[in-house]
Amino acid sequence: MRNLSIFFAALLGGCVGSSSLEPENGPDPRPSEPLTSSSSLPPAIWYSAAYGELIDLRSAPPTFYEVSGQSCVAIETGESFIDDYFDEFRLAENGNLLLLSAKVEPYEYRFVRLTNLLEPCRSTTPDSPAGNFQVFTDAFSTFYPFFDLYDVNWSDRVAAARPKVTETTQPRELFELFRELLADLRDAHVELVVELDDGRTTFDANPGKTERGMFRRAVAAGLNPSKVRAEYRRKFWIEDTQQTLLNGEGVITGDDAIQFGIVSDDIGMIALLTMGGFIETDGETEHEVLEQALDDAMTLFETRSVKAVIVNLAMNYGGYDYISRQLARRFASEPVRAYSKVSANAADAEPFWYTIEPTDRPSFTGPVYLLTSDVTVSAAEIATLALRPMENVTHVGETTRGALSDVLSRTLPNGWELSLSSEIYQDHEGVLWEARGIPPEIAIQVFDPEDPRNGYLDAAKQLVEFIDHRH
Repeated sequence: MRNLSIFFAALLGGCVGSSSLEPENGPDPRPSEPLTSSSSLPPAIWYSAAYGELIDLRSAPPTFYEVSGQSCVAIETGESFIDDYFDEFRLAENGNLLLLSAKVEPYEYRFVRLTNLLEPCRSTTPDSPAGNFQVFTDAFSTFYPFFDLYDVNWSDRVAAARPKVTETTQPRELFELFRELLADLRDAHVELVVELDDGRTTFDANPGKTERGMFRRAVAAGLNPSKVRAEYRRKFWIEDTQQTLLNGEGVITGDDAIQFGIVSDDIGMIALLTMGGFIETDGETEHEVLEQALDDAMTLFETRSVKAVIVNLAMNYGGYDYISRQLARRFASEPVRAYSKVSANAADAEPFWYTIEPTDRPSFTGPVYLLTSDVTVSAAEIATLALRPMENVTHVGETTRGALSDVLSRTLPNGWELSLSSEIYQDHEGVLWEARGIPPEIAIQVFDPEDPRNGYLDAAKQLVEFIDHRH
């Protein structure tokens, strides 16, 4: 969900994650006159080497290119596509450096001014089997930093696969070849969405052990996996959480993605299915909807004098990094240096550090128990990084999925959509949890791998008993 084709980045993180190309280390380069929109920018060519994004503002509408190594694809955009995703613009270095960010996301994307288009963009990569193969493989060769973590020799795989691509290679054959190239790359942020004769097909490199187990059971029983997945999620959210743990008295809000209430008389719980997607009515923002829900939850916890709060991210599919930090602030009693990130393709850049600051809105600084599982992924793992350094937080449950990087998107010449990890996130101690997942301090099996519909309720009750015994 944390798509990092650069014009989704401000919304999706510093996932949403999503998420400074080359963070500045010198004096503040802010211009004397702030820029209010992209229309204030000089009509020039701007290029981000770290993310392979090129914007040509010399004509209207602007032209946007995705650059990967020697590949270049022109992407159709609207007139205001920059303003749709960024609301802060800065020029530095005598107008030769452009910095884009958003009020909710301090991470800045840095673009240098060019006098001419890059050579690959003067004649963009053609829509042919060889051209699509080139864009696909260049994207990973240029931006993907985790081959060693999965013991994948990418250059050897590409060399072996290239002779199989000819002028007569059919789309399905090309898709299967891409699947072979991605074999063993168990990264939940690697995805390929293609259109074939029989419809839309998605390759997901790592759906996680819980969802894989559910899929296997569905197939073995001759059931529709999508319907089984929907039932599994409904059981978690409605039957087990809302009706049983919260005694039917919990509050569900944020377009049904946020839930909070009281368990075991004096323990609070707030659960999120995603880190975003909360907008219920026109005119609201993700930020405002979550703030109101958190105000209500924290007020309830204070009114009921709860002794502890469970932050339930056991089933959370990610979303926006700024939402994760917004959640974490409600449990901070002092500033906490939480995590850093840097583009893997900006080798000389210093990591950008995120600090979680206490909020002046209602909060809870007593004992907090963070519940995770292998379903906890992407921006939910960023929430885990944001909460773990706090002295009042105890991490319990299962190891998270291990896909923390924002998602860089590439569009192939034939329209197929590719997503891959392109950033390096490290925790407050400088530890990289990508591919491994973030392990809990106290291990509790959350979902039964043999039957994922079961296990969660027992795990939650076990946690409640542990809290009652400890406090």
